Amino acid sequence: MSLALKSFHLFHSIMAAWQNCDVYCRDSLITSHFCPGRSESLRNPWIDHVVLWCCKHVSALDGIYVEAGVFTGQTARIIQGELGDASQLWLLDSWNGPDIGQNHAAGATITADWNAVFDSVTAKFSCDERVKLVRGYVHATIESVPNQPVRFLHLDLNSAEPERLVLDTLWPRMVRGGVVLHDDYGHRGFEAQRKMIDAHCTLNNIMPLVMPTGQALFIKP
Repeated sequence: MSLALKSFHLFHSIMAAWQNCDVYCRDSLITSHFCPGRSESLRNPWIDHVVLWCCKHVSALDGIYVEAGVFTGQTARIIQGELGDASQLWLLDSWNGPDIGQNHAAGATITADWNAVFDSVTAKFSCDERVKLVRGYVHATIESVPNQPVRFLHLDLNSAEPERLVLDTLWPRMVRGGVVLHDDYGHRGFEAQRKMIDAHCTLNNIMPLVMPTGQALFIKP
């Protein structure tokens, strides 16, 4: 069988599985757990399912939640919905585009009215004292995250260097069973991030779980 034909059959199998599971994902997960007003058409709902799974997994652990790379706060809203009364969610983003001095993932540059985006995110979480927004490039803001145990870290900065900085800083604070979720591990153009995650996992003798969504997660031993 030719490579092209094998690829066709694989694609057909994936699409068949998607169609079989899509109703469950939308009806059971999005309508039951996700915040009102979310547009289901914006992205693959399985991405959100993975985020929700991670939050459920760490719900009984101690520690704060951290997201590095927030943009409009879509993922942060999912995390927010799973916070306990005593927990905090720290949101780190430049809200100013990529750092000129950093290598950015190919095809991941976003053009936006960043002040407007930040104002929108601020308004979105303004009534929740558990959610803390930190604006600026992470090399200057990572120390703003309190020196407390971390139960969940979501990395989505689209650049290997700042993601490595965040991971290296917070990994020693991760509690046993805590989860690190990387948003773009398997996507084309994000090879530098993938190599960074692989190096970290090899050093710590763990293996990332890679999913068809492009995400990868690993658990603190």
